[in-house]
Amino acid sequence: MLGFIALLVVVGCLAGLTTVLFGFGGGFVTVPAVYAAV
Repeated sequence: MLGFIALLVVVGCLAGLTTVLFGFGGGFVTVPAVYAAV
């Protein structure tokens, strides 16, 4: 359970970083790339 919470925190931080780095337009590139990786 703790690992799942930690994973959510890490993913949340990464999502926040990508939002800051790429901006709103970059999300259209980042999101499909993440789905492709999964």
